[in-house]
Order: sequence, then structure tokens, then C-alpha cells
Amino acid sequence: MTRIITAAVLAPVFIYIVWFAPVNAFLVTIEIVAALCFFEYAAMAAQKGIGVFRLRGLVSALVIPIAFISSSSVVFMVMALVLGSIILSSLTDPKAGIERLVFTMFGIVYIGLAYSAPMLVRMQPDGEKLFL
Repeated sequence: MTRIITAAVLAPVFIYIVWFAPVNAFLVTIEIVAALCFFEYAAMAAQKGIGVFRLRGLVSALVIPIAFISSSSVVFMVMALVLGSIILSSLTDPKAGIERLVFTMFGIVYIGLAYSAPMLVRMQPDGEKLFL
């Protein structure tokens, strides 16, 4: 029953954000969902005893969708700095660091690219129709 109530409340909000809201509002919504997904990914990894670089991974996962819709070199520079800091942090403890590096990078690519696709679709002519 709670799923039906949740769907009844969120469906109109979702349709409004996709159809009527400006692209920036859609981007903010995508970023919020991507952040929640990365936190869930980090929690699942922690349950398996695997650490991830949470803050740096989150920033990277959020920068990827922005980088796809922007041609700004600043976004790519921030992404390179964050990824470089993750790699440098993983070198402090080679055994655990490589595992953290791999799982963090997987989360960044998996979530970042997955949430870039809706933005690319939404920015097309008649993107709101294509997305729905």
C-alpha cells in the first residue's frame, strides 16, 4: 500500500520535472538521485567489507553528468583533480588502496554514466517526450 501512495505522490512530481521544469531543475533532480545512488552503492560495498572513497567518489559521480552537458574545461579539470586524488590516496596502502580505487572508480563510472544518459536525452529537441 505504501508503494502505491509513494507512486501517487511522486508520479506527478516526476512528470512535472520532466515535462514542464527547466533543464536546470531536471539536472538538479538527476544529481540528487545520482548522489543517493552513490551513497547506496557505498553502503552496499561497506556491507561486503569493501571501502570506497565516499566524498571523492560522490563528487566525481556528480561531475560526470555535468561534464556531458557542458563543454567547460573547468568541469573536466575538476574531474581530473578528483580522480587524481583518488589514485594518490589509493597508493598509501597498496593492497587495500587498489581495492578501494577499483570499487570507487566502478561506482563513479556506473552511476555517473547512467545518470548522464537522461540529461543527454532531455536536452534533445522534444527531449521531454523522448524521456517519458
